[in-house]
Amino acid sequence: MAAEENKEAGEKKPGKGGLIKTAVVGVLAISAGAATPIVMQKLNPPPETQAEETNIKEASTLLIPEANEKVIFIEFDEVVVNLNEPRFNRYLKLSVSLQIAESQKVEIEALLAERKAVLKNWLISHLSDKTAEDVKGKFGHNRLRREIHDFFNATLFDDGIERIQDVLFRDFGIQ
Repeated sequence: MAAEENKEAGEKKPGKGGLIKTAVVGVLAISAGAATPIVMQKLNPPPETQAEETNIKEASTLLIPEANEKVIFIEFDEVVVNLNEPRFNRYLKLSVSLQIAESQKVEIEALLAERKAVLKNWLISHLSDKTAEDVKGKFGHNRLRREIHDFFNATLFDDGIERIQDVLFRDFGIQ
């Protein structure tokens, strides 16, 4: 019995150090393998991506408004929606004008025409989710104008520059 205990004491059990080293090496190998395609793409992007980035930069610099530039207004389509009321007996009729810099009129009108369906669909969906309480009063009107302003700018312009300066109500009626 004593001989067996001495034999076991003399043998070394595999330690946790070897297992930890193997795990660390494995994680590093997996990370390096996953990161390689990302690094390679950043170092050498495809030619069409480089051309698109150049075009975006050129277009963005053309559309930055001057600080004291004259403003104009573009009218957006009228929208009529049922408000989110229990009986659907109230509806909102809304017409908006977009305040922009005069030098950007052509480009913004083209973008509005191109994405009109998306903008109008969002506007209808967004308004139909509102209740009469949500849109009443100065606070409700200003919040709604700000929400429309933010969504239109985010949808039309990818570079983060807000070219639509303000959203104004031409007609706002709840019945």
